Amino acid sequence: MYQSFLSTIFLLFAVAISIAQKNNTSEILQVTYDHSYKLLESDTLHKHETMRLLIQGMRTSFMENFQYKSDSIIKKNSTHLPTTEEEADILLQANQKTDNLYRIHADPEKLGYYSPLGIHTVYRYEEIPSMEWQLTGASRNILGYSCKSATVSYGGRAWTAWYAPELPYNAGPYKFKGLPGLILSIHDATNDFSFAIVGLKKIQSTEFLNVSPATKFEKAEKVTQKEFNKLKRAFDQLSIVEKLNYGSTSTISIINSSGEDLTKQRKFNKRLEGKRVYMEQ
Repeated sequence: MYQSFLSTIFLLFAVAISIAQKNNTSEILQVTYDHSYKLLESDTLHKHETMRLLIQGMRTSFMENFQYKSDSIIKKNSTHLPTTEEEADILLQANQKTDNLYRIHADPEKLGYYSPLGIHTVYRYEEIPSMEWQLTGASRNILGYSCKSATVSYGGRAWTAWYAPELPYNAGPYKFKGLPGLILSIHDATNDFSFAIVGLKKIQSTEFLNVSPATKFEKAEKVTQKEFNKLKRAFDQLSIVEKLNYGSTSTISIINSSGEDLTKQRKFNKRLEGKRVYMEQ
């Protein structure tokens, strides 16, 4: 009798926990974009990367796909280390196979931009984007959604966006938001940069992953947007050796242990890279 009573209590407790967990599960809209961009002014072909936007209520999180997977692995494992070969490969690709290492986390009041420079230093700045959209009245169909067009001047570029009113989310790729519908596609007037939706789905989660940046991003050095842009442009002019040592406590020697003069290597690296193109001029 007593054991039966305990079993009943245990069952009710388990049901209560299950209901509580279900109630705490929130719906997140996951939007995937193809990001097309020019890295150098001399490029004749665009590079492409997959970017992921997460939307939960009024919060959004935007980053490159492998960065998203990397953050998820780091958050899942208490040691912040990969536990499988697949996870190790994802972390490797997250660090080596993207030009877009930034993460953007936003709420209704502000936007936080996080980006590493090198392997030792992460910077962050906050911004309250002010975008004065102009509705054009044009329309087109994207992925089965009836979209309308709007234009805006931002970051020194003129942009054209297509948004879907039937998807009532004040969000879009990168920093773009403020339209009465989810932005499915946007490109600048020179077609140096564009984001085009390739998929969206709703997922269930007990927490909004990646709104708080993982590991070293939580200790990012705060700067202004103007200061970061200056640091980023200076960093891009460094040689490979200098980039690897950027932010470390050790000093960078132009002469290596073999007596080789690295000055020529740095100049060669500059000529090889050419002049960079930036989304915000």
